[in-house]
Amino acid sequence: MINAIINKHLPRAFDNQLKDAVTEFTATRKGTGGAYDPELGEYVGAADIIYSGRGTFGSYSTMEQQATQIETTDVKLTALQIEVTDTPKVDDVIVADGQDRRVMDVSQDPTKSIWILQLRGLNVG
Repeated sequence: MINAIINKHLPRAFDNQLKDAVTEFTATRKGTGGAYDPELGEYVGAADIIYSGRGTFGSYSTMEQQATQIETTDVKLTALQIEVTDTPKVDDVIVADGQDRRVMDVSQDPTKSIWILQLRGLNVG
């Protein structure tokens, strides 16, 4: 029930009241098809899985950073599940506003309406 309410009203808020804070993104991950190359440690010849969505990119509080392994430069992406075209996974690469970030953690809210992704810049230690 609450999921249906969130899925009805939050996309409207993303379109209207929150539109200045919402950013579209694309994401990729290596497919598992093809042949595994043990020297590279990955599948070769597999088609990449590409998906998209939109959400808000923000930061973590000092308390969240101190309680976990979240770095000060990590970014929190909050995205509506109904607008993300695939299920995010750790190690996916999210591209938004010209920046590539790796997914470090994937969680969802209790109603399973929102993805919360911990992202880390690819050129940040």
